[in-house]
Amino acid sequence: MEGQNPWIIDSSAYDDISGNISLFSSPSFPKTSHFNTLANGSKVASQRIGQVSLSPSLNLKLVLFVPKFPFSLVSLSQLTNH
Repeated sequence: MEGQNPWIIDSSAYDDISGNISLFSSPSFPKTSHFNTLANGSKVASQRIGQVSLSPSLNLKLVLFVPKFPFSLVSLSQLTNH
């Protein structure tokens, strides 16, 4: 992922989230709405869901795309399940 913003590992995040749709392979519309609460207390809805490959051996399967999200988060709990 050279040239991309780094992913931040977040121990309190429940979902993997990115604001960069170009990272996704075959993003689709989520079957149900996913709302995420940001650090400032505001709630944002994900617009797509899909897979993101961080390396040949690490694929995140259910990453939420949130437009204008300023960075990418990897949930520590999700990371240990990959």
